[in-house]
Amino acid sequence: MLCEKPLALTREDLREIISAEKESESRFMVGQICRFTPAFIKAKEIVESGAIGDIYYVESEYAHDYMYILKDWRSDPLRHGVVGGGCHAVDLIRWIAGNPIDVRAYSNHKYLTTWPVNDTTIAIYNFPNGVIGKVFCSIGVKRAYT
Repeated sequence: MLCEKPLALTREDLREIISAEKESESRFMVGQICRFTPAFIKAKEIVESGAIGDIYYVESEYAHDYMYILKDWRSDPLRHGVVGGGCHAVDLIRWIAGNPIDVRAYSNHKYLTTWPVNDTTIAIYNFPNGVIGKVFCSIGVKRAYT
């Protein structure tokens, strides 16, 4: 079974999904499509080959202007931009650098004032082996599509 992200909007829903998966004989996967994108696969291969040396910093972002889709499914008050699309940026740096040992995040609510959640978040990651990283996520950013 392939589940679109976000996997769940509440911890209770997540526990139910985990329980159902454990009880079934089916395979389960969350749609983290970036891991199957040729350019990202190549980047991971380059990093793992050592061709560019040891990594010391990783950075990714999810930046879109949701101003004109506020009546869309994306405006569910439980669907924060980090959960909805920023999860791809987070997944990519974890795929490259591993699981972080510490994460700090800061958010604000400056552009989509009618949106029920913060519209911009920056997260700083500390990974094993001294690697650090950053993820920028904004659903209110005013710039060309990235």
